[in-house]
Amino acid sequence: MLKGKLKSYVWYEFFNNASKEGSKRMTFLNRISRRNKKILVILTSLIIILGLYSYLTSTNRENVEIVKLPEFTKIFSGVYLGDDRVLLAGTGQNGGEVGILFLSNMSFQSIDLGSYFKGGSVLSVGYNGSSIMLGGYSYHGTLDTCLVTLQDGKVMNQSSLVRNLSSYGEVEGVTWYKGSWIVGGSMLMKLETGEGVSLPLLLEMLGNGTVDNLCPKLPPYFTPQEGGLVINVNGVISSPEGVGVVGDNVQNASFTVFDGSSFQNYSVKGYDQGFFFSASFTPYGWLVGGALSFPSHFSTYMIDFSNSSITNVTLPYHVGLVDSILYNGEIFASLIIPFYPTSGSSTLVNGTVILEGSSPSSLHQVFIKEGVIVYYLLQAKGETLGVGYIEKGGEDEGTLFIVK
Repeated sequence: MLKGKLKSYVWYEFFNNASKEGSKRMTFLNRISRRNKKILVILTSLIIILGLYSYLTSTNRENVEIVKLPEFTKIFSGVYLGDDRVLLAGTGQNGGEVGILFLSNMSFQSIDLGSYFKGGSVLSVGYNGSSIMLGGYSYHGTLDTCLVTLQDGKVMNQSSLVRNLSSYGEVEGVTWYKGSWIVGGSMLMKLETGEGVSLPLLLEMLGNGTVDNLCPKLPPYFTPQEGGLVINVNGVISSPEGVGVVGDNVQNASFTVFDGSSFQNYSVKGYDQGFFFSASFTPYGWLVGGALSFPSHFSTYMIDFSNSSITNVTLPYHVGLVDSILYNGEIFASLIIPFYPTSGSSTLVNGTVILEGSSPSSLHQVFIKEGVIVYYLLQAKGETLGVGYIEKGGEDEGTLFIVK
């Protein structure tokens, strides 16, 4: 409930203070994406409440290469385009940043987005073989949804398709599935009472140009409990079985699969108080990850949906969150955790652990590093890549991780 109450407060403050000048605190809250707010809440809670908790014993996999990309302050997503090219998306000095990394020589070519994503971030990318879709938000005193496509060197604005429902919010996931773009995220709405709330955004953009609002078709467990109104779609993931949709509301971590016409039931009610960030389809079924909410802390959370069964996967780290999952012949998962730095300081710092295994039950640590955040895992040429950033005081630096 803490997370939901905090969100409701933040959205209320957003609508009532976004236009006011002189409030550094509100400017900070408004300009952080919802995804970052969740991570900030989790990590802050961990540092305050769990200051004695630490995992120190580890051996990094030797063939993890770290590539710094100074064009970014943070990298949130990426997609392999073929021909040794990876499209990376995130935040730069002035807002959303996108560019192509050439794996053959590690050179980087920025793409000019004009005024799109100004003051904001590109949170998600999708590719259908000919065009690229970018989703995120811009910030011009308010948090505004932003959606564009890149094709034949042209940037085309699609934001109006989202803003027909609400101008305020952010696009947190885009993917291509069977001839349609699936777009997920969150909308910020203001009630007659003046309270600001978050509602789901989930659209199917058909090839003929029509747009279908999929939110009314979502399973009942995506509906907030106890009359709450905070609900989010945190990501959409394509697979041969359909599009996985991860999200949360005031109480429930929520996951479903859209097969092109309807949603399949993947309810985990009973022990699902938390939220889901990521999912991947594997030979074992869908693996879904996020965090569980407890009165004193947040716990890493991974569920294996296979053969109509639900299995809670035990992970070697219990405090933190599962931020990304990828199947690339092996299962990979990135976790954000707190731990004591090697410098000997008594103050906990944020860090990342990457797990690898041939099955959910065999996941083991292959990488750990303090001051590093891996937001998203992707595959390119058979290799596993991670994108995120290295914390450098007030000047973070976008980073690519290559797990060979």
